[in-house]
Amino acid sequence: MPIDWRSGSYREQLAAAAHGGPAGEASLLAAWANAAPNERAILVGALGEATGAEGVPFLRRLAADPAAERDERCVALLALAKRSGVDASDVLAEALYDDDEDVRNYGLIALSCVGDDRAVDHVHALMALDLADPDRRDLPFATQYMSIPMATYLVRHARTRDREDELASLIRENVAHLGKAERDWLTVFWPDAVIHQATGMRPRAADMVAWQPLLATIYPR
Repeated sequence: MPIDWRSGSYREQLAAAAHGGPAGEASLLAAWANAAPNERAILVGALGEATGAEGVPFLRRLAADPAAERDERCVALLALAKRSGVDASDVLAEALYDDDEDVRNYGLIALSCVGDDRAVDHVHALMALDLADPDRRDLPFATQYMSIPMATYLVRHARTRDREDELASLIRENVAHLGKAERDWLTVFWPDAVIHQATGMRPRAADMVAWQPLLATIYPR
């Protein structure tokens, strides 16, 4: 049965729809089609925790649609990562080449947590270019922050110790360019990447993924 959007709090209705199986998913899609533009991204986010046959195709189309609203596309990338996991890799990797910087960034964040290794060379090149900028510490935190999903993605796909050491060396060589939040994050999740006296402590990709706040559950059961 479709959700009655006129009853209860809006958040409660979103949670009920997200946990309402195919009927709940259908209610979210119907609500999205009739919602005001400033409400649609919230409904897209709820679709990331819904179940049914229609949500994933919808999210794939929305995320890849250059004519869609930026916020909806960004949220769709995260929602698709939650719904499809590694099977979303094609859409997430394609987002790295989008004309919109926010879409590129959200694609990278989602890819870092669930994506396969198809974009390793591209992300490594992006990280090397980013860290080499001596002025990056003066950039807004949101821009600096992108080194975290880059590191997460590359650690996840560092199949050999040599690849891991190569990435750590890249970060250490540019540690002076890191912002405080980045250094703090690396100190927790991969201290050998920011200190010159290596301890041999290897990074744990699962912990890096679990930390990512943008992939957290919005409507827990």
